[in-house]
Amino acid sequence: MGMFPEINRVWITIDSRLYLWNYESNQVNQSINAFEDQDQIIITVGLVKPVKGVFLEQIEYLLIVSTPLEILILGVAFNDKKGAVRGQMTIYNTEMSCASDNVNMTSIQGTQNGRVFMRGNNGQLYELVYQAHDGWFTRKIRKINHSSSGISLFVPQFLNFGSEQFITHFLVNDERNTIYAVTKDNNIEIYSLGQDGGKFERLEGVRNVLQDAVRLSESPQSPVEERNFQIVSIHCVLQSECRHLDLVAITSTGHRLYFSHSDYDRFQQVQTRRLKLVFVRHPPQMSSGLQYGGQLAKIHQAHYANGITIASQAFTDEIDRVLCFSLDTGLISQAPQKYLAEIMSSIDIDGKTWAIVEAHTPHWKQLKNDKIPGAYLNELVTQFEYSPRKFYLLTNNGLTGIVKLRPVDVLVTMIMQQQTMDLRPFKPFFDTFGSDQACAMSLAVACGHQLISQNVYGLQSNVVTLATRLYLEMGGVPTVNDTQQQNGGPLGVPLSTQDTKYSSKHNGMALYFARLLRPVWKKEILVKSEKNQSLSVDDLIQVQKSLENLDKFLKSLGHQFTAAPTPGDRPNTVDPDAWRAEQQSIANMFELLQQTIESLAFISIILDYQLPQLAQKLAPKDQEELRGLTFEAFVTTPRGKEVGKALMAALVNLQIERGLGVETVVSTLQDRCSTICEANDVILFKGIELVQSARANANIGQQNKLLAESVGLFTSVLKSVSFEKLRDIVESFKSLKYYTGIVDLVLTYATYLDPVENVQLDVTTHQSYFKKYECYVLIFNTLGSFEEHNLNDREAMIQRCLASKDYQFHTYLYDWFIKQQLVDHLLRIKSPYLEQYLLSEKQDRQKADLLWKYYVQNNKHVQAAIVMSEIGQLPQLLLSERIEYFTKAISNCKSGDGAQTLLVELNDLLDVCKIQMEIYQQLQARQLDPSQLQQLEYTFFDMNQLFMDWAWPYKLYEIILWILHVAEDAKAAGQYAEYCWTEMIRTSISINTQSPFEALGSKIIYNGRKFYPDDKVFPLLVLVSKLEQVGLQRSGDNVDPRWLVHSLEQAGVPTSVIFSVYHSIFESKLTPWSTPAAIKHLIRAIVHLLDKWTQNVHDLR
Repeated sequence: MGMFPEINRVWITIDSRLYLWNYESNQVNQSINAFEDQDQIIITVGLVKPVKGVFLEQIEYLLIVSTPLEILILGVAFNDKKGAVRGQMTIYNTEMSCASDNVNMTSIQGTQNGRVFMRGNNGQLYELVYQAHDGWFTRKIRKINHSSSGISLFVPQFLNFGSEQFITHFLVNDERNTIYAVTKDNNIEIYSLGQDGGKFERLEGVRNVLQDAVRLSESPQSPVEERNFQIVSIHCVLQSECRHLDLVAITSTGHRLYFSHSDYDRFQQVQTRRLKLVFVRHPPQMSSGLQYGGQLAKIHQAHYANGITIASQAFTDEIDRVLCFSLDTGLISQAPQKYLAEIMSSIDIDGKTWAIVEAHTPHWKQLKNDKIPGAYLNELVTQFEYSPRKFYLLTNNGLTGIVKLRPVDVLVTMIMQQQTMDLRPFKPFFDTFGSDQACAMSLAVACGHQLISQNVYGLQSNVVTLATRLYLEMGGVPTVNDTQQQNGGPLGVPLSTQDTKYSSKHNGMALYFARLLRPVWKKEILVKSEKNQSLSVDDLIQVQKSLENLDKFLKSLGHQFTAAPTPGDRPNTVDPDAWRAEQQSIANMFELLQQTIESLAFISIILDYQLPQLAQKLAPKDQEELRGLTFEAFVTTPRGKEVGKALMAALVNLQIERGLGVETVVSTLQDRCSTICEANDVILFKGIELVQSARANANIGQQNKLLAESVGLFTSVLKSVSFEKLRDIVESFKSLKYYTGIVDLVLTYATYLDPVENVQLDVTTHQSYFKKYECYVLIFNTLGSFEEHNLNDREAMIQRCLASKDYQFHTYLYDWFIKQQLVDHLLRIKSPYLEQYLLSEKQDRQKADLLWKYYVQNNKHVQAAIVMSEIGQLPQLLLSERIEYFTKAISNCKSGDGAQTLLVELNDLLDVCKIQMEIYQQLQARQLDPSQLQQLEYTFFDMNQLFMDWAWPYKLYEIILWILHVAEDAKAAGQYAEYCWTEMIRTSISINTQSPFEALGSKIIYNGRKFYPDDKVFPLLVLVSKLEQVGLQRSGDNVDPRWLVHSLEQAGVPTSVIFSVYHSIFESKLTPWSTPAAIKHLIRAIVHLLDKWTQNVHDLR
């Protein structure tokens, strides 16, 4: 007989019949299954997993039945769901069997992928191989001998003296895909199944186990001796228990031998295929339990799992003594350096022990998968997470169950046995485990933790009352420790510092709270590598119930455990600073407790609505945030809060998409997690529902009414709405063509970002700059999305925008007009902000152009002239453009009133530009260097610069006259003018040596028309004297004596003025006009003038 804890069955054979008894079932008619369809004596039975694809999916396990003649395979199926406690079972005959070849299989084990290994009574290891159909060279089912070599198959057994080790028992380790086999000589053979579990390779085994154990043994009280040494059983050390150990072997004397595949030094760990004995653990010192009759009682059956060893020894011929070894949790908690300390207890049971197994409780699988190695060994941590561990011992007299009491179970037992309310009997318990741990356990009992109440069939009121007193009265009070600095310096000794030492009530509460959260705290809400979530609803509900019980208990104690400290509540004997610090810490824990309870409720709701589907509806950013998000991060970080809001919105949207109302789900969220689903969220969801209702309504009037209502709801909660959500709402409005709602909503949102409008528009690093601009972009993107046939809607939206009183928005709106080349539209806008906008950026030429056009359009001609004047003086402007701006400015200035001073300034600026243009053209004709010409074309020079840097150096005499004409210094102008005319006359004569009078006449006419009557640059007396001298000198060349008079007349000089000049020269008789020839020459000109004058008078009559 034996046990299958995986399916909670005991198996018993009677001759050829096999019976399986469900020891967990209370229904007699369903508790026993029998198989009687064969006539061979059954030697042993094994329970293994099937190979995938060979049998029907309903077959969860296989029974391997060994008889002297053959090995049979039976299928096992259950009517209940997988993972539950196994209920009604059905056995199917698969009609698959193979011959045993006169080898009795005494032990059968399987791997997770369906391989079956067996130990024969010949001490050899076999494998049972089966497949769905016969192959070309293989049968449907066959066995393979992995111990014997190929040649031994052809040698009679009595002649086979090979070196194969006789195997007494073996073990399959699924975590390492390894098989360990113990031989008769206490050696350990090792077989590797490969990384995929499909191979079979013999590795180097462990020899000299006894010698290594003696060498490592350090206990004189229980030494390892050769005469008593025998390995009784071997057991796997799971990765969840320890990552450094792989195998433990239990000897007949109670010693445990720990083996490892890892080699260690202080700096690195190296995994190897070789197994090595690394530690020998002696049984606890309780020699009376190991001996009877003066002789050592050998252990004949043993079991090890996660730090607990249960061994059975023959106490008498009819009674076995069961020894239980476990960690001394109390001693280890007080002295961590004694982490190997153990305690032992024993019980006597009737009969001989055949098997010892641990019950596969609902928490057993969680225990195996715990990611923190060794966590389960610390019962103080896990006792509120896992139910007590239960073990079964199968004897020839029946089945015995034993339970490993957790520390909290011991406390409950003590409380239930206490007849009075005296707390002194509990002091040893508090001393053993420490006040902090004992208070945590007392708090758990007082809160009625379900794993405690279930174990004792409900906690009585007196138990809860006494546990509450233990927590409150033995938890102590906070104190202050003075920490004095020992070492001083040249300036003296530092002052002492005070550290608060919290009471055990505080620490116990923190411990219990943390341990309640342990099952979910570090788990991911949505696993990255899988589509299903890591957290289950059952886990969350269980933790939530425990936290709610804690919340209820703390509230029953009053505000000292739920609120911030108040001076009137402090006991007189407690230090005020320590009391205040502890009360604040407790209040903070209570606040975290509330948040955690609501977070658990929220995630439970989300899981009910299929979290993976909701996750797909999140924005890519939120999806990325959700991946890898732990429950801890969800509760304690802003990122978690944002993900929660996104999930909540996705849930509401899903309900709306399904055509369901949001009232129910929103009401549930607000009732169970009000701090997550706030009142503002409810209003927001109602607004979203209105938008969806509008989408489904074909009536435009009703649709707009619903959308207007939604805008009102959205506006009331905009302060708590994220920008991403605002963008979603805008997109919904856009799809429904509700453009005015977009403007109202976005501008209101922007106002909340910066209510006092204090953003510096020229400082783009200002935090509000980017936030508000992002909002405005939503409007501009909508404006830019209109088609040609939909411009009326755009115009309506623009008018809604212009109605805004947000100056900053107007600024960006006008920028948008300019970028979209809607300048004419912009200038037609009647807005008080447009002029301010254009004025603030008039250094920008484009904006300045718009400004003067705006002024012209609004009949503000003088302001337009001022702006154009400023534009004309901007750097890097073409000279021709400057002249154009100054010309237009003069025109607008003349159209205005009271701007004479401005008009004079504009004329002066225009003169300067014209002079500069004349210089540019003359130097361009001379083919001056292009870089200098470019400087003249793009740089605005003043009059002095034009004279000193360009006109004078390049001998541009006519331009110099022009500059002097504009200049105000008459004295200096006269000197320069006479010089210029002298040089001009000389140059003309030198160029036109034969007849210079035509060229001279042209210059007189051109400059006279430009400068007369400015005598400082067009000095008639000087000019007539010099030019007539040229005529006098060339009188023999048939020169017309009237040429100068004609030129002056064409230049616009009146005849009377010309006559007075000539008359002055004639009367002065200055050199060279004192000679008869010179006088005669002058008289000819004067006579011509008098004739012309007389003729004019006659014509007038």
